[in-house]
Amino acid sequence: MTTNAIIMLGPHRSGTSALAGIVHFLGVDLGKDLIEPRPDNPSGFWELKPVVAIHNSIFDTLAIAWHSILPLAENWWLQELIVGRRRAIVSCLRRNFNGVSTWGLKDPRMCRLMPMWHGILAELNCRPCFIHMARHPVEVAESLHRRNGLDSDKSVLLWLVSVLESERETRCYPRVFVTYDQVMANWRETLEKCSSQLGVQWPVAIDDAARDVDAFLRPALRHHQWSEDRRLPSVAGYRLVDRTWNALVEEASGQNPSRLETSLDQVADELRARLGEFPVGPVVKDYQSEIAGKADHAASFAGRMSRLSRRILGRLRLSLKREGRVERGDALEQEGAAKWPPD
Repeated sequence: MTTNAIIMLGPHRSGTSALAGIVHFLGVDLGKDLIEPRPDNPSGFWELKPVVAIHNSIFDTLAIAWHSILPLAENWWLQELIVGRRRAIVSCLRRNFNGVSTWGLKDPRMCRLMPMWHGILAELNCRPCFIHMARHPVEVAESLHRRNGLDSDKSVLLWLVSVLESERETRCYPRVFVTYDQVMANWRETLEKCSSQLGVQWPVAIDDAARDVDAFLRPALRHHQWSEDRRLPSVAGYRLVDRTWNALVEEASGQNPSRLETSLDQVADELRARLGEFPVGPVVKDYQSEIAGKADHAASFAGRMSRLSRRILGRLRLSLKREGRVERGDALEQEGAAKWPPD
């Protein structure tokens, strides 16, 4: 049976939790082991805990943080350790959604990990449909500063990188773009648009879910709001952010929808050429963190290999002793200790 997979994509703090909550009340199965609500998201994250844990382990394997703005390694999803984690995600989704006709998934980390997800979705034999949630980058930056202490330059760059990568990687699927403002102002109309453009019928009718959604979607939970009288810095790097935001709004409102891909391709090309026109602090800090992370991984690996070597030598020495070759066993242990760790 081919199932519908509703994937909700958006950078961290973009309102995807609100969207996922609405989709839940519309009858979409989001899984059995969700991350519990916390003070920074009291209405729930609606994220499948094992998938988030695997995503975090992938960032650890790549020696970068979830909020890194650095490019990921070339063909990173083909690394042996990553392939194993991909299999774990497939197993998790099969356990959670076996026999479910319409299920959903939401995790902002997917914005940067989509190259791995092509294979996952193909293996699951599902029909992936993507809802892109767009929220103004200043609101995102203020929310990330409040929750994680990230500075605004870093957060705005993270927003831009996440949007560009997730948009590019979903062009081959049915998809729709909405804004956080649209969801908060008129969720019924917005979700009707999603249903129509994706070709998906919500398991629970919008009218039947309205009471639960209205109770869930409390405007008081919105702590940061952009206003048109505020402006991004006028440096060239931030003009790319402004152009990206305007392109998303045009797409979400149905104005010039055919321009989105061309507009964002141009932004991505200019970003690669003009990254130096952003404040350099966030980039330098990320490179320093990546180098430190790789050094920690190397030290951890050396420690594990040292412990493994000692265990192997110990067992071999015990075996030799049992054969009456005590002297050879002692010599082997000394030789191994002298040669590990290698230079």
